[in-house]
Amino acid sequence: MPAISQESFEHAFLEIAQLLCIPGLADEKADVKQAVKRYLSQEEAGQWLFILDNADSHDILFSSNANQAAALTDYIPSVVDDE
Repeated sequence: MPAISQESFEHAFLEIAQLLCIPGLADEKADVKQAVKRYLSQEEAGQWLFILDNADSHDILFSSNANQAAALTDYIPSVVDDE
């Protein structure tokens, strides 16, 4: 997952959503990043590895920029491991 810019991050999430056939992508108002996070956060999604590449900018990752709606870190999925 490239974290070079907000745009590269969003594009990668769109590609993941298309590969996973996540429903609701046709809706222009759909938040693709949130949809992918929800999908991958479900146990049914199985095992996966999420790597942030080129995550060098604190501003991009943690939304220090007022023009950015949410931090990229807000969209990183997680799975609760009961083991």
